[in-house]
Amino acid sequence: MRRSILATLIQTLITAVALFAGAFFGVRSLAPGPAYAQDEPEVVRATKFELVDAVGKTKASLHLSRVGEPLLFMYGTDGRVRLSLSVVGDEPGLDLRDSEGYDRFSLSAQNGGSTLTMLDARNHARPTWASRRPTAPPSPSTTRRKSPAST
Repeated sequence: MRRSILATLIQTLITAVALFAGAFFGVRSLAPGPAYAQDEPEVVRATKFELVDAVGKTKASLHLSRVGEPLLFMYGTDGRVRLSLSVVGDEPGLDLRDSEGYDRFSLSAQNGGSTLTMLDARNHARPTWASRRPTAPPSPSTTRRKSPAST
């Protein structure tokens, strides 16, 4: 009888150790390990990416507009968009916004030219610069030539 009690105690002890070891090492193997860069680059695909700070506040987002155009927004400390970068069709644009959310600086390339606009507090353009693609080839009188002295 004493042997059966001893055998039962040993079996119970072995079972307890096995259960503890299985639970301990099993949980550890299920926990995610640190992420390491892989040897070959991988592609990450999504319809939206957000860059957040330590408390989870969005600082930047890269996403698609309702019609599928790419947009990059960067936010100020108050959560308002301060910078937006977009491509509409084949025309890129960059907008800088003030603390009230109004555009103050806009740069775009459209219709074969480019436009740089600065806006005042009343949202009036002050000033605007624009360049356009020439509709006809330059005439010989406007074409830059070497001066006779440089030949």
